[in-house]
Amino acid sequence: MKGWFLFLLLVLFTSVSAQLSEGDDRLLIEEEISEKSAAEMEAQSLRLEQYLRRPMDLNHASYQELEELGLLSVFQIDAWIRYRTRFGVAESWYVFQAVPGWTQAIVERIKPYCKLGGRRQALNRLFSGSADHFLLSRLSWRSVGVPVSGALGGNTHRLWRYKVQTESGVTAGILMENDAGERLGKKGPDFVSSFLHWKKADGKLYLLLGDFSVQFGQGLICWQGMSFGMGSDLVAIKRQGLAVRPYQSVGESRFMRGLAVGGASTDWSWDVFVSRNPQTATVYKTDDERVGFRQLDASGYHRTHGEVAKKNAVDEYTLGGSLRRVYGWGRAGLNLATRTWSIPKFTPTESPDSVWDRRVSNASVDVSFTRGRLHGFSEWAIDGKGKFAAVGGALLVIDRRIDISLHARMIGSGFQSVDGDALQRSTSGAGEKGFYAQLRFRINDRNSLDVYTDRYMIQEFPASGPTQLMGSMQGWRWQFQPDKKNLIYVRFQSVQRDQEGYSDGIMLGVRRKNQYNIRLHGQFFINESSRLQIRYENVLFRSGNSWPEKGFLTYLEWGYGGAATSFRADLRLMWVSTDGWDARVYAYERDVMYKVGFPAFSGTKWRGYANFSIPAGKKTMIWLRIAIYKSIELQSVTGINSPIRSELTAQIRYQWSRGGR
Repeated sequence: MKGWFLFLLLVLFTSVSAQLSEGDDRLLIEEEISEKSAAEMEAQSLRLEQYLRRPMDLNHASYQELEELGLLSVFQIDAWIRYRTRFGVAESWYVFQAVPGWTQAIVERIKPYCKLGGRRQALNRLFSGSADHFLLSRLSWRSVGVPVSGALGGNTHRLWRYKVQTESGVTAGILMENDAGERLGKKGPDFVSSFLHWKKADGKLYLLLGDFSVQFGQGLICWQGMSFGMGSDLVAIKRQGLAVRPYQSVGESRFMRGLAVGGASTDWSWDVFVSRNPQTATVYKTDDERVGFRQLDASGYHRTHGEVAKKNAVDEYTLGGSLRRVYGWGRAGLNLATRTWSIPKFTPTESPDSVWDRRVSNASVDVSFTRGRLHGFSEWAIDGKGKFAAVGGALLVIDRRIDISLHARMIGSGFQSVDGDALQRSTSGAGEKGFYAQLRFRINDRNSLDVYTDRYMIQEFPASGPTQLMGSMQGWRWQFQPDKKNLIYVRFQSVQRDQEGYSDGIMLGVRRKNQYNIRLHGQFFINESSRLQIRYENVLFRSGNSWPEKGFLTYLEWGYGGAATSFRADLRLMWVSTDGWDARVYAYERDVMYKVGFPAFSGTKWRGYANFSIPAGKKTMIWLRIAIYKSIELQSVTGINSPIRSELTAQIRYQWSRGGR
């Protein structure tokens, strides 16, 4: 009750009068964020900044490139392409007043990242013309030390980036990283990723050498890019973006390393790639002398002798391609991918024999269309063993106040993807049927209500017989936005799922787990450069007939910074108290530029942080972050006063340009 009382007092006595800053949209999609998406968000921030320096040409950008921008809906993209096909390119931003679905607010949102180019110029020589350079260094340190016994390295996380983009269509980059605990020796950083990308001036041909990510269809067979889960974000159900793009994320496993080439014409586009990527895995040797691995280690940690021994233990060879056609009504594509490991992958079963595989192969067909206020999409896939899977969805605008999104999935039991991410909730190999629906109702210009639900069934086949695991997720979210400057929302969500219970290897049956979560969040502006964020969140978790676990989180954050100054500061103080890990609470934390954090909190602790962005000339920017926290539950249990722990991050970026020759 004290947390609610504090929240209401702050809401009632805070004056409001400024504008939402860029990046605050992340607060609205916390429930859809996964670890993979958090790693990809750093790369997305870099791409948007790239568009700031070299804006996307709206007059010549393809459908996929406009999707990749991430700032336009499928209806707005389709309306613009149809308009420019019929009436020609835009010479002024006023043209967009005549494009269906476009508003002045949309134009103002994309203007920093886009331009209206004229007729395309002839191709320049490689590395000729102007070039933009980007150099970044980041160091992070924790006072608590590396919580791993036998770590070979120190207590500092290190990251370096360099990127260059030329006017002639050449982009190159390199990323080097050492996690805390990893040794920085004669061989250099633990993780090194680089790419060289060339794109023809007319956009009809590209060549990519090095590291890249692949995004086919709706994620049934291969999706390594940005993706969100189901929740209150209306368009999260649709996968979209370039089929192949340079890899710039800090994740150390989900990418290709090799060669990709592709091209496009008016109606057709294609991509072909080949990859060899060493992966971290534990290699096992069975009693009958067979050697294999169970699963890849995607953590990226190589801190101890044991973890280092697993590095590059398995070579992963991947070959694939995509062919897409644009029709008057929509788009269709054929996607192929196959992956082979240097040693077999085995899946233990309850029977005496395990399942051994050296290769996974997939083929899929995906289609999408836009007709008026309806956008539909689907993908059908088959693997090398004849197992099928399908997903499909639709976005429907009923009128200016009501939007509907629908998503259905049917994953055949035993279906295996090369590198899938298609919104299914089941583990690999389990069959699943599910249906998701969401309705967004704009009550008026200030109030909107989202209601959503997901129902699914997972079919597993252990030796004891088929097991059906049921699950559901439902929730609502009410948002009040009196103007473009301030925001209040309330979100309630409940999750129910069946889970098999085991004790000493003996199955005890299926238990029902229930979780309920309510969140109240407010964002207000005191003046043009000062803002305030307040949150209270409560969680209740129950498993079967056991005693429920409870948890809550509350924080207050003050921020300073606006258009008049490039200096920025963020200060947060947070209190968390949960009965256990099952009642954990997630909260987005601001960090240094490009770095994204959505940590989970459990136990009883208070935590605070301060972020500073400091300009040091026209070409240099410095970021500093200090976070402190204190665990209270350890003190209450042991009677020993728990020390205050600290985390420190420093980052510096230097950017410069070279003029044309």
